[in-house]
Amino acid sequence: MKSYPQLVFYVPKMRNVSEIVYVENLDSSELVEEHMSNKSENNDEDFDEESYTGTIDDDDLNSNTETEGNSKVNELQILYNAALILRQKVQDIPKLNLPWPPLASDLTIDNVQKVVPCELFNVLAWTCGFSSEPTLSEYVPIEGKNSSKLTSIVQDLVNLASGGRNLTPKSIALAMALRQLTGSASVISLLSGFGHCMSHSFVLCHETALAQMNISNDSAIPPGFVSDVPTTLAWDNAFGQGYI
Repeated sequence: MKSYPQLVFYVPKMRNVSEIVYVENLDSSELVEEHMSNKSENNDEDFDEESYTGTIDDDDLNSNTETEGNSKVNELQILYNAALILRQKVQDIPKLNLPWPPLASDLTIDNVQKVVPCELFNVLAWTCGFSSEPTLSEYVPIEGKNSSKLTSIVQDLVNLASGGRNLTPKSIALAMALRQLTGSASVISLLSGFGHCMSHSFVLCHETALAQMNISNDSAIPPGFVSDVPTTLAWDNAFGQGYI
């Protein structure tokens, strides 16, 4: 670097990418001219299939094998680099800041997008064939039930990559729904073991916090209701149930 100050040394952040060295005052016209001359030479050396009447020898087969090997190496390099980029994006996403205990109004699609990078969502959407729109500035639009399914999967990936420390709306909502529908600790633990929801101990802490919040609330108006707004209440004597 001291001997050749006209050179620029660029060191990428990822170790598996080679260092790039280039001339600081390199003219773009020189690059274009060199590229066009190389392209012309390559075209002159192209194989003419119609005029070829010989046989394929061992050297040709070895050359094809080397080409396939290089193709696999390039594919591995591209996929590995893409995985490192996505990993960095997931690590850079801040943890979801929810009040304790989180309420149903906090488990929204807006909070999902806060914890899931659009790069991860879009790559999986392209992989599954749900979209072919090449963009990273926003979530690609997906129609039908595929959107909710993919949203569920990316939340599992974010939660898994953080070792369960980064809560997601899906991991909380599914655990609480299973608690209310089944009341089974085994079912919650089973799905939690597969990485789909929070643990049973988290559910108990969440449920206790919700109960304490309701007890400490001095207001006679239940959560979700607004004062000075008319409400219709109907009571069914036959089944002992009230309807609002």
